[in-house]
Amino acid sequence: MWGPDVNRREALQMLGSLGLGIAGLGWRNAEAAAQLQKVSLRLDFLPSGEYCGYFTAKEKGFWARNGLDVEIKAGSGSLESCKLVALGREDFGIADASTMMKSRIDGMPLKMIGTHLAQHPVSIFAKAEKGIRSPLDLVGKSVGMGATAAARSLFPAFMKANGVDPAKVEMKFMASGALLAAFLENKADALVSYLVPWQALLEARGYEEGKNLVIMRWMDHGFRNLAGAGFIVSEETLAKRRDLVRRFIPPIYQGVRYALENQAEGVGYVHKYYPERDRPVDLKICGASLQLQLTEEARQQKLGWMSREKWEWTQNVWYDVGEIKKKLPVEEYFTNEFLA
Repeated sequence: MWGPDVNRREALQMLGSLGLGIAGLGWRNAEAAAQLQKVSLRLDFLPSGEYCGYFTAKEKGFWARNGLDVEIKAGSGSLESCKLVALGREDFGIADASTMMKSRIDGMPLKMIGTHLAQHPVSIFAKAEKGIRSPLDLVGKSVGMGATAAARSLFPAFMKANGVDPAKVEMKFMASGALLAAFLENKADALVSYLVPWQALLEARGYEEGKNLVIMRWMDHGFRNLAGAGFIVSEETLAKRRDLVRRFIPPIYQGVRYALENQAEGVGYVHKYYPERDRPVDLKICGASLQLQLTEEARQQKLGWMSREKWEWTQNVWYDVGEIKKKLPVEEYFTNEFLA
């Protein structure tokens, strides 16, 4: 290209043409990006390694290949996600299945279209020195839990299912933000919270399961069929924009599969938007949350799959504790139609 017959003017012309080519390419890329359909996804909590699969779907272009530009927004709880999606202010959301179920019964036209945490992560955490190894060991002890958390309503049912009179356990209700300090300062003998992100947060403070930390997973004590969390959409979107749902869901699980094999990369995509996050903690959160997707249903069917059995069991337990006053056909709560 740069032979002896090319003079300075010709060289500048070539460079100019190359520059125009690059500029043109940039313009075409910008035009292609502008043609993507903008879609919103409201998380249930603040972004962390828990959502690495979805940031992976965004950054690897899995959604873009389906013509979507998905904005992942920080959340402030499952109920808020339910309200925003039901009102049409967000296209999709993530919510706890129990919260969505109660919201649906209360009149919010919502449906779950795939799992986020297929196995519910609710657990009991205690320092090993407290001598708590099973639900029976909680008799005469105090247990802290969020004042507005779903576990507050389910805890008595959990204790009864394990042969313990809940009246023999002192329940201490506190703000969710106060739980960590309560654990560290021994303001309660045990705490009820979620495996994700609590295990990683406690490990970062020197507490390791099997050494100085006991984790009692409810799934291992009779509550394996408690439905976890998932992606929600309004009935209006299902009726009027069904193709959007078909293009939105499969890339989610492409991202999850990729993140399972490339966790550090997946966390890096989260930190691209939230660089203030603690990387070692998020790596642990990422691994734990991805494992909660790999249920028996996922292995037998596909990632994101929801079983009728879990929804029936979950509805029954909430009805039995009096938190819902009626039951709906479980098909009104969920569908596996859009899973690829």
